[in-house]
Amino acid sequence: DRVYTLQGDDVITFLTKSHPQYTSSGYVYSNPYFSCRNNYCIDYSHVCDLVDDCGDGSDEEICTNHFQCEASGVYLSRTKQCDGVIEGTLLKVLSWTIGCLAVIFNFIIIHKNIFALTKSHSPAALLNKILITFVSMGDFLIGLYLLIISIVDKVYGAEYCASQNTWLTSYQCSVLGVISTLGSQTSLFAMTALSIIRLFGIQNSLRLSGMGSKRAMVYVASIVLVVVACAVCIAVIPLFPLLEDFFVNGMWYGEENPLFVSLQDKARHWNVLERYYGRMKKSDLSWSLINKLTAGMFSRDYKELEHTKVNFYGNDGVCLFKYFVDETDAQHIFVWSILSVNFACFLIITFAYIYMHAISKASSAKVSKAKVNEAIRARNRKMQRKISIIIATDFCCWVPFVIICSLHSLHVLDARRWYAFFSILVLPLTPL
Repeated sequence: DRVYTLQGDDVITFLTKSHPQYTSSGYVYSNPYFSCRNNYCIDYSHVCDLVDDCGDGSDEEICTNHFQCEASGVYLSRTKQCDGVIEGTLLKVLSWTIGCLAVIFNFIIIHKNIFALTKSHSPAALLNKILITFVSMGDFLIGLYLLIISIVDKVYGAEYCASQNTWLTSYQCSVLGVISTLGSQTSLFAMTALSIIRLFGIQNSLRLSGMGSKRAMVYVASIVLVVVACAVCIAVIPLFPLLEDFFVNGMWYGEENPLFVSLQDKARHWNVLERYYGRMKKSDLSWSLINKLTAGMFSRDYKELEHTKVNFYGNDGVCLFKYFVDETDAQHIFVWSILSVNFACFLIITFAYIYMHAISKASSAKVSKAKVNEAIRARNRKMQRKISIIIATDFCCWVPFVIICSLHSLHVLDARRWYAFFSILVLPLTPL
């Protein structure tokens, strides 16, 4: 194992005698050394291993398998996120700002609308107020989600890198995912129902019978129940234990397990289990079977194997609905079904407000010809501006979002690192 140096011109080359490469002509000498920028030499096995072995970072800066955290300087695999749950100072500031504003203003709106409910003189007015309240409640939940995720980001800070797996597999992350999804879906469905009701109200002069009518009250209660039930189902279904084979993305066995390192999906489990147990059918591999087989690989002396699930919302540190999927994800049909429903809702909202915009414009023209007072014309112009803003925000937020989801599904780009951006900037704007 002696090391020889051969000097030629201005370069010194290190050669190591390798026993496995012995040939008939003798031992083979190889050069397994990397020359650092600071003139130190290390073994090539230490290059791109996520550790600054040279001391000047030159053994890691040429690598493509990882990136360096700005805050801590630690090298991490590109599959991980660092510098906190939310990356970037701008996103951190926006998360706090939008979260605070959404919580404060929507709380005020909810408070006012709840008192206004008792003053509604017809089922139509009551339903209108209830749906507006639900839109505000959904936006309030989104603001609450942003505040909580900002607090989590502050608590973990630069230490998030080391605690990432603990956070992604925690029930707190799943609860945050439910809050954000429940908020966005409640706001969206309430806005859709409100748009349809207003559209039919303009088109047919829809009027419900008086407050004493049981039929009218059943009508109001049914619409509210459908809005709430749809939002709750979408948010909670991914956490049902009976559906874990569709929504659980992996398992984590802790930091001390030497066999299963980091988060393990079904494919990685199958590779290990197939080598240990022999030939297996990959299609029959359920999570309950995986748990039994992995437990059988360890003796009692090793103590009972502990594991936690990587749930549907644990796909990223911001614990958002898993919008970015491809055909390899078991939940891709569910995700694209929800995306399709959401997109249909935005089309309905857009159509309804375009129609109302046309009616308002026609009304303004009649008002101008009739020379009615300026207050009515100002009210119509205000409604037109509001409708234009709603249509513009729907288009600018939702259409690019669906396009990016499609490009990710087609493997044109990897959008998984954009979850924080969408959770802070796109999610709060889409229900407006």
